[in-house]
Amino acid sequence: MAPARSLPRRRFSILALVLTLLPASLRAQAYPTKPIKVIVPFAPGGGTDVVARILAEQLTSLLGQTVLVENKAGANGNLAGGFVAKSDPDGYTLLFTNTSIMTIAPSIYNNLTFDPARDFQPIVRVAEVPNLLLVNPEVPVTSVKEFVAWAKAKPGMALASGGSGSVSHLTGEMFKLAAGIQMLHVPYKGNAPQIADIVSGQVPAGIADLSGALPQVRSGKLRALAITTKKRSSFLSDVPSLEDSGFMTFESSVWVGMVAPAKTPPPVIQTLADAINSILRRKEIADRITELGFVVLGGTPAEFSSRISEETQHWKRVVVTSGATVE
Repeated sequence: MAPARSLPRRRFSILALVLTLLPASLRAQAYPTKPIKVIVPFAPGGGTDVVARILAEQLTSLLGQTVLVENKAGANGNLAGGFVAKSDPDGYTLLFTNTSIMTIAPSIYNNLTFDPARDFQPIVRVAEVPNLLLVNPEVPVTSVKEFVAWAKAKPGMALASGGSGSVSHLTGEMFKLAAGIQMLHVPYKGNAPQIADIVSGQVPAGIADLSGALPQVRSGKLRALAITTKKRSSFLSDVPSLEDSGFMTFESSVWVGMVAPAKTPPPVIQTLADAINSILRRKEIADRITELGFVVLGGTPAEFSSRISEETQHWKRVVVTSGATVE
């Protein structure tokens, strides 16, 4: 009886071996066949996390496999970046990443454990959100011009950011340089704690993305002095741009997007890109993301790759010009 029981096991082992020996392109045709994990580099509750969860919910329905979101915060997103870069390139571990991790980190961190250009395959740039120059309402300024005068009269006052090496950090450094003011950079571990401390008055001012700050601006707990893109936001149409105010010569926004480890099979990348773009074209989904303060994007893996390359060079120049360092 023993041989009869062991035969199916041997057949199963042989079948499993054959499947592993198939070319990746053939195995990818059946993708996905098991749950997919999306790594979010920040704590739960922020704009990036919320958008990732919206996509995960829809991808679960569209792909027929559970898509799980796992938060892996730390090192301004670089902890998650290093983790996914070393994951198997099979499409089952993805990174929901942002501008800082993909385009700024290589120029400002000396001990980065991954190379965004080498270690990741872009899938889709999902959405972007501008930054705001914010102050606590107790700060006696209502315009960028008044803010600059106030900062010059009080050198060394704090200007917070969402983290060392973040878009908000570098935007702040370039703004200080353009305005000729000296302010102390205070980095936080994300947008939410920074905003909470500006609201409470622990720090007087900061630069944070619109999605996280919008509820507090609307309620009067924060005052927005300027937006960091050329175009004003429909949510805050009365808030001028830094360029309008004469203190910014480039746009500053934060995009979020999905990437996979390098060498993930092209059919898998295309399956994911097609699915995500299909989701973003649904009005009800686009509306949910827009309500968070984001502009919905979408596009091809090639377009995303090109954008990453262009912005990497841009932020490298900003790092050199501003002299920004990580604390």
